[in-house]
Amino acid sequence: MKGANVQLIEIRLANGLGGKGLALFSGDVADVEAAIQIGAARVESGNLVQQVVIPRLHAEMAENLTETTRFAAQFGLNEGS
Repeated sequence: MKGANVQLIEIRLANGLGGKGLALFSGDVADVEAAIQIGAARVESGNLVQQVVIPRLHAEMAENLTETTRFAAQFGLNEGS
């Protein structure tokens, strides 16, 4: 978060994910890629399964991911629902 201009939408840790976690960020593609690289560099060897940046998330997928996000309201992602 400090190394790139991104917004943290949510972090999900080990809740029904088989011990895995995921983080949802929003921002310019280059900034999100930088944030992912910075974070991946901090993870212990062997603990990072995969890192993916989706440059243009389909609107329906974004809605599915953010409709139950605890922090979505802070970012105006679920207003009007």
